[in-house]
Amino acid sequence: MPSRRDVLCGVGVAGVAGLAGCLGEDEFGAPETPTDEWWTARRDTRNTACAPDATPPDSEPERRWSRSFETETPVGILVSSDSVYAVRETGTDALSRDDGRWKWNTHGRDQTPARGLPRAATLAPDALYTADGRHLRAFDRDGTVRWQIAYPNTVGTSRIYGVLPTDDGVLLGDHGRLMAFDSNGNHRWTFGTNGADATYPGVAADGDSGTDLLLAAPGPLQSLSPPSDFGSLLGRSPGIEWVTNARGRPTWPVVTDEYVVVGDTDRAGGARTRGDLHVYRRDGTRVRSVPTEGGHSHLALTSDESAIVYGTGVGGDGEGTVTALELASGETRWTRDDLAVADWGTSLVVSGTTCLFAGATDDRSSRVHALDAATGETKWTLSMDAGTAESVVVAGTRVYVVTRAGVVAAYE
Repeated sequence: MPSRRDVLCGVGVAGVAGLAGCLGEDEFGAPETPTDEWWTARRDTRNTACAPDATPPDSEPERRWSRSFETETPVGILVSSDSVYAVRETGTDALSRDDGRWKWNTHGRDQTPARGLPRAATLAPDALYTADGRHLRAFDRDGTVRWQIAYPNTVGTSRIYGVLPTDDGVLLGDHGRLMAFDSNGNHRWTFGTNGADATYPGVAADGDSGTDLLLAAPGPLQSLSPPSDFGSLLGRSPGIEWVTNARGRPTWPVVTDEYVVVGDTDRAGGARTRGDLHVYRRDGTRVRSVPTEGGHSHLALTSDESAIVYGTGVGGDGEGTVTALELASGETRWTRDDLAVADWGTSLVVSGTTCLFAGATDDRSSRVHALDAATGETKWTLSMDAGTAESVVVAGTRVYVVTRAGVVAAYE
């Protein structure tokens, strides 16, 4: 008969093994965004801003529906198989993807952040996560609240910049830190970036070859390794695999099968900005840095992952460029110096063979431009009659546009 000590030891080992099994070996696993959907601010956890299987119109589209929220604050947009989500300062509204019919919203107690702190959101396989100045919340896809949690070790409010789903929860990037929560609302860990500005995560899950978590924060781009199972259980933060020497304010890191692309922007006096576009291999080896004039807050990958499209704009006055850069050679595929990209929201995307963006404006015009992603030639231009376009998203055959006046419209 085994001794009491043997029995207790066996129970302890089994319990520890169970905990390790629950935690899993790859905490950075990330879900794939389904075809014809747009789950994150940059479509997917790789931040590609690219929907390779989408088929936007080749000629000027017609408006199918629109809905006005009469707000002066930015509105983000996400798209699932049957809904369009308007992410607003005071809540998130779900609309029918077919006709724009209002379905439900997440408004309620404590769901209004401090003034000037926008709400961020992401879809997951069976959930909607939203983050404002004080709380992270999880909802079922029908709007039912699952849970709400305040950010740990936070005094006052916090601005959330990057939100991405993981296989078992969500990542949040705010001022100077990255936080991980599981799908039950438990805080797993916090990684400090030693900065005081925007933090943007990127996750690339590559099956048997593992998963990379890339973190763009003020200063260097970093690749993180997950804490051990027991380290995660104890709340320990990830380790650092490698660090680059990129500087300045970052963009979302765009992750391909071979490269990581990130931009940095520094003030250059007045309204003008300047910075570099950096290309690294997935192991952190620098491939090249390309100097650019003007800010380039958003990047979009072409459908074949061969080039990155970036836009520059200066103070919204219509000055700037749109450029496609070959990742392998560093050569310019094409550039348009007669166009400029709006500097807020998901304003530059690639869908199939088309590059779409909201044009920076001098308040005399407001347009969405569609270019051939291979040549840069104009396919069509859409004049907006509902305010200045700020965000563009493509899912399936439809183009969704958000204006500065809070109008969400679908075109096809």
